[in-house]
Amino acid sequence: MATGLFDEFSGYESPGREIPLDRVRGDSTALQRVVKGCEAYLETVRAQESWDRRHEVAASMATGLQVRGGDITLFCLELDRFEGHERFWGVGCYISALINMTEDEEVVLLLGGLGEKVQEIGYRLEGKTLVVEGDGGAYVGKEMRSGRIIVKGSVRFGTGDGMTGGEIRITGNIEGFGTVKGGEIYRGNKRVDPKATTATYDFDRTSFRSYFKDKPLPYGRKRQEGGQPGSR
Repeated sequence: MATGLFDEFSGYESPGREIPLDRVRGDSTALQRVVKGCEAYLETVRAQESWDRRHEVAASMATGLQVRGGDITLFCLELDRFEGHERFWGVGCYISALINMTEDEEVVLLLGGLGEKVQEIGYRLEGKTLVVEGDGGAYVGKEMRSGRIIVKGSVRFGTGDGMTGGEIRITGNIEGFGTVKGGEIYRGNKRVDPKATTATYDFDRTSFRSYFKDKPLPYGRKRQEGGQPGSR
């Protein structure tokens, strides 16, 4: 009987990220290419650029890498080296580009134990199943079109922002939602209605402003003096 990629991680528990590497189907050469691609992306991407532009740059870095789902899983174990980078916020968009490029339909991300949360996980996901072991950052499932995202942990604000289809399941807490246009979001087994809650991505302006002090602002918000988000 064929087994899915998830079966290989059946014994994995968050928040640790130490697992026997022989249980991951990956290629060391491909992993090196992925790491170098991320280094190049973080040196290229800029906070002032639009979501579309950052995704375009990430996709260009991922094109031609020919990665499998296992390579992306292994890459998660290399993320420690990028923590503290002033553009760590861009890692999620790069990972999402890798996921969108791979031929595998199932991908596991091992994010438990990271000091910084990876945002934009599952950006523009279409048709694939993504399992996140650990917490996610802001904008999980942003502009998601179809497929499934399962987060075995909590997520920050902006969940499902701009999504038009698919399903997001969060086992932990959901700090807030973005503008959800379609699809379904669950907390545990209970479906939630983002429109029925006031917990949107800017529900806590102090947290919002602190988080985006040196990061991209959503929907083209402009910075005022002192690095604070202002009105459009």
